[in-house]
Amino acid sequence: MKHIAITGTNGKTSTLVLAHQLLNASGNSVASLGTLGLKIEDVLEDEPVLMGDRPMEAFLEELHYFHDVDAFLFEAYSVALANGKYDGIPIDVALLTNLDADHLDVHKNIEAYRAAKYHLFQKLLKPNGTAVCWENDSAAHIIKGICAERGCRLVSFGTDTSATLRLLKSTKSKKGTEVLLQYHQLKCHATVPFVGKPYINNWMGALLLCLELGLPMEFLLKKSETLTLPKGRAEVVAQCQGGAVVVDYANNPAALCTTLTWAREQYPGTVHLVFGGSGNHKSYQRKEMAETAQLLADVVYITDDNPREEPPQDIRKQLSLHCPKGLVVAGRSQAIHKAIKALQPGDVLLITGKGHETHQEINYTLKPHNDKTVVQAYLHSIQMDKAITHY
Repeated sequence: MKHIAITGTNGKTSTLVLAHQLLNASGNSVASLGTLGLKIEDVLEDEPVLMGDRPMEAFLEELHYFHDVDAFLFEAYSVALANGKYDGIPIDVALLTNLDADHLDVHKNIEAYRAAKYHLFQKLLKPNGTAVCWENDSAAHIIKGICAERGCRLVSFGTDTSATLRLLKSTKSKKGTEVLLQYHQLKCHATVPFVGKPYINNWMGALLLCLELGLPMEFLLKKSETLTLPKGRAEVVAQCQGGAVVVDYANNPAALCTTLTWAREQYPGTVHLVFGGSGNHKSYQRKEMAETAQLLADVVYITDDNPREEPPQDIRKQLSLHCPKGLVVAGRSQAIHKAIKALQPGDVLLITGKGHETHQEINYTLKPHNDKTVVQAYLHSIQMDKAITHY
């Protein structure tokens, strides 16, 4: 069984999901484990996989025994890397999406956070394994140095001339994005059914990973035409009053910046944003998150994310100090309703921070909440009210 680890600050889940689809379509028996749960071939397990103190090796033995899996992909988290959770797993392919500041409430400083990520390449990647990295990221030269020292194979993707898989051109089309690539000396064209630079990067990482595992380019490009992004990642969940409503998981400053930039590139009208801050941890990110919203969004609604045991009004107040244009709305559903009402033709509403999540953590309680469900239920209620009025 091949072990494939995907790490980075943002883009892990999208890269994992896209790579899973490509590998699974090739006839391999594939399993993947990440933020969305455990997926075996085409089936996403209903129950969440709780590793706890359970050794990862024992989990993999069961997976191979009961499902005869050929390839196992997983999101390698910085905390688990630092704690040695994956130390018993020989990694065949390790991929780094990007590296920014995150989880500093656990790692205490950016150096410790980066060291946890680099541990994957320094200690866990097999001597004859392959490292895959985004050529345009500042961490790429560190990964190159590690691989040169250990004798590991290194390949990269991006727009830089030195990238193994290089993006030459991308154009938005009715089908998604038309892409021109160069792989070594080969130039090839592809169509992917999504738009936006972050997702093109994630796809290129997944594509290069699969090429390194021996899958042919022609097959991968054909399959790429039917790929789907994971739930809650730039997911257009509704159209309302000529505007689009998009749910995205962006829950750190870098991801929020990327998502807002993507929205400005894709939609001609006003960019509306609903966001909040997490409670009990990552409080150090609130200032930068709020400043990003102030700078890149046109209309901002400051509301609750997962306040946990912190008073939600305190979090909202902290955010509003650094985002003076923000309208503070207590209650996430209420903020979403208010934002939908303001949409005009050509506008986009981004609802960020929770993505696929189905609950809010509030004062030791899990309260059912899903952004997509809230949007659709509200639009349905509006339609029903209109029908009753006309009747």
